[in-house]
Amino acid sequence: MNEFIELFNEIISFPEVIINQCTFIPEFVRASFLKSLYFVPILSVLYYLIGLLEKFFLANIRLFIKLLRNFKGIFGAAIGIVPECTYSVLTSIFYSRNIISRGTLFACLIMCCDDALPVLFIEPAKAWVIIPVLVIKFVIAVAVSFIVDIAETIFNLRIKHQDELNTMNTDIKEAGCCHHMMNTDERYPNILKHTFVHTLNMFMFVFLSLTLVNGCIQAFGSVSNLASVLMIDSIISIFAVAAIGLISNCAVSVLIAVAYVAEIISFPAFLAGMVTVTGLGLFKLFKRGKSKDANLTAFVLYLTGIIAGLAVYYNILGLGSVSSVFIR
Repeated sequence: MNEFIELFNEIISFPEVIINQCTFIPEFVRASFLKSLYFVPILSVLYYLIGLLEKFFLANIRLFIKLLRNFKGIFGAAIGIVPECTYSVLTSIFYSRNIISRGTLFACLIMCCDDALPVLFIEPAKAWVIIPVLVIKFVIAVAVSFIVDIAETIFNLRIKHQDELNTMNTDIKEAGCCHHMMNTDERYPNILKHTFVHTLNMFMFVFLSLTLVNGCIQAFGSVSNLASVLMIDSIISIFAVAAIGLISNCAVSVLIAVAYVAEIISFPAFLAGMVTVTGLGLFKLFKRGKSKDANLTAFVLYLTGIIAGLAVYYNILGLGSVSSVFIR
């Protein structure tokens, strides 16, 4: 048994032995590469399971729409938990076709963390922050969804949706994350291919983000010095990270998560960024000629993210006790 354990440890440490021999590569780059590499098995399993779920909903797209229409913001927020931008893309498409309400769209977009939360497992001791983040975001997502739908009803702004699904255009043929095609025409995504491509892309995003952050830390001398420059304890960081989160790209969510793990942004700023991150969801609204809706959506997301971050920062409703546990 001991021999087996020793062999296993040798196999696991083999990449580290090889990389550490490349002394011409800066140490912080080598460390970033190894940390990203050891993260790959977790990503592979996660994205394979996500691929199975995506295939199920694309094969049963009418069921997906019924759940969105019947449970509105609750299901929109629930499906937004999946760490991928597929569902923010789908809800944006269905909103642009007047199939779901604006409140349902907001619920999914607010709940979407894109690929950020899995990155927290880079530092297992910090991964449990996922729980309070998801709880806070879920409450916010459902509340905003309810308020938006009620407001549209009161001011008669809601677009009348067709009640019969059979009369709707429910076909999907759209590029999702990593440029894989989401197709409902009985040609579902190749799960193994999507898993490989998504894992590879995430590996590169994590590696580049870690390299950038670690390089900056080395340039400024220490984590505390960089955190001080980035004004980690200032509300300015909340406004800044919330704005960065609005950039519709998967790499942005990864960078925000890496910055939080590296302790150069605070929990309130991280939460604000997680509220505004939508993956490709916001981009799809602009792409489909919904620029007015997209601008309004971006404004509400930004405002919601700032309010969430400030609520924790100023201990509103006792949320400050959450931030005292996490990184500041």
